Amino acid sequence: MGMITGPAGSASAAPWTDPVSVGGTTLTATTVPAPATLNCSSGIGSTDFSWSAVAGAASYTFHYGSDGSVAKLVAGTSTSVSGLISGGTAWVEANRDFGSVTWTSVPSPTRTYTILLLVLGSCS
Repeated sequence: MGMITGPAGSASAAPWTDPVSVGGTTLTATTVPAPATLNCSSGIGSTDFSWSAVAGAASYTFHYGSDGSVAKLVAGTSTSVSGLISGGTAWVEANRDFGSVTWTSVPSPTRTYTILLLVLGSCS
């Protein structure tokens, strides 16, 4: 069992166990980047969204609706939102699997959209 100490060697410490052998002297930190772009186009009754792929991403979490309150898991780099009259803010996060753990990126740029059933909606 090892110990991680807090700032300036403070007494706040967290125990950990590591069943994996580690060799070498280099530790590499990794983050999952967010999709760099989020594009949208509106039609009658729906808005289509697409985003740039993130290397190594296993899936994406697409947030939409009022303040992004609805989320859905998407396997590829595009999805659609439809409805009678709706709108909101949308963004996407990349999910990357590291063994038994999935890391999620920070949010992509956001887009606002409006869907109207019989009129062309808007997207910005």
